[in-house]
Amino acid sequence: MQLIKFLAEAIKSRYNSTQAGPRAVELPHLILNDMNVRISYSTTWRAKEVAIKHVRGDDEKSYRFLPTYLYLLRKANPGTIYHLHSTLEVDGKQRFKYVFVSLGASIRGLKYMRKVVVVDGTQLQGRYKGCLLIVSAQDGNFNIFPIAFGVVDGETDASWCWFFDKLKDIVPDDEDLMIVSNRHSSIYEGISVVYPNAHHGACIVHLERNISTSYNRFGVFGLFISAAKAYRVRDYTKYFEELRIRSAECAKYLEDIGLEHWKRAY
Repeated sequence: MQLIKFLAEAIKSRYNSTQAGPRAVELPHLILNDMNVRISYSTTWRAKEVAIKHVRGDDEKSYRFLPTYLYLLRKANPGTIYHLHSTLEVDGKQRFKYVFVSLGASIRGLKYMRKVVVVDGTQLQGRYKGCLLIVSAQDGNFNIFPIAFGVVDGETDASWCWFFDKLKDIVPDDEDLMIVSNRHSSIYEGISVVYPNAHHGACIVHLERNISTSYNRFGVFGLFISAAKAYRVRDYTKYFEELRIRSAECAKYLEDIGLEHWKRAY
């Protein structure tokens, strides 16, 4: 234990910045160079955990400050909206489950954006995992305009419905609203429940990746892009029929998604 504390003290300066710092697998080599001492991976991993706790605090205990942080965030950013959802455990303690945040500046600027929003989720790395949900728009200079974000336990029907329900207070359901996403089934479920009047489109970047993975050998990638971006129905038909000739399976995959979900012409 004394060795771990000593190593933690020696390496903690490497974790002082906002960067992640070296990984545990890199530390044995760094310690060998700095101290000319050979240390096992398991020892350096434990030393890394202690060093990070000294510098950044305990991850588990930091969840206790989440309500305070959100309150101060709203004080510093007037107009900020947040929602914190916890579950009651059998021991009577509250356990964090979901959080939703939209900064006041984002809410005020939203009226200058087109009514097209993009939603996505990405898995969080670390001990407690979870998922970061994001919704954004695009401004007149083609820059990303963040609208809101949330942290949930995973991309499930329940979590996306909860997130969309909170988002609805900022981005109301409307026939003029377009929501763009990947084809995650829980996103489709959440939109159908909370945004029944909005239009929903599939992101062609995600479709590009799927086609490149599954149908690349048929040479249909360029045809798909041309068909998706064609403004006129006759242009779309020309590209898509050529795609069908090369791969009927790819054509069926795209048709099953729905024409209105990915084609400009529709």
